[in-house]
Amino acid sequence: MARRFAQNLRQAVGSRSIRSVAEASGVTHTTLLSVLAGQVWPDLETIAKLERGLGVSLWPRHS
Repeated sequence: MARRFAQNLRQAVGSRSIRSVAEASGVTHTTLLSVLAGQVWPDLETIAKLERGLGVSLWPRHS
């Protein structure tokens, strides 16, 4: 699940800059970099902020 979340996040960020995504989401760029690098697991509030900022669902759907 964590791997899938990270894949979804990387895909959603795409070619945008880390700083612009972080600013749009209301998280720090260092937090976003740490999540993308797999150094930290984001809490639910951070996941929600990223989803709102990116306009996509990042949480993996169970199939």
